[in-house]
Amino acid sequence: MLEKGDIDALYSAIAPEPYLRGSRKVKTLFENYVEVEKEYFRKTKIFPIMHLVVIRRELYERHPWIAINLYK
Repeated sequence: MLEKGDIDALYSAIAPEPYLRGSRKVKTLFENYVEVEKEYFRKTKIFPIMHLVVIRRELYERHPWIAINLYK
């Protein structure tokens, strides 16, 4: 679904198969994530988060309570 564009992002502990085989359509959020993490820590002394959760805008606009419930 990710490679076909049916979904925009994936949150998974396991790298998706298209990423592992080198698909040009599937990549990490930051291509140079190791350097980005090191630079962020150097500047802030805070280790950056490793995950993110997204909500489709139309879903959030219909149900604004969903964001805080996901956070909790």
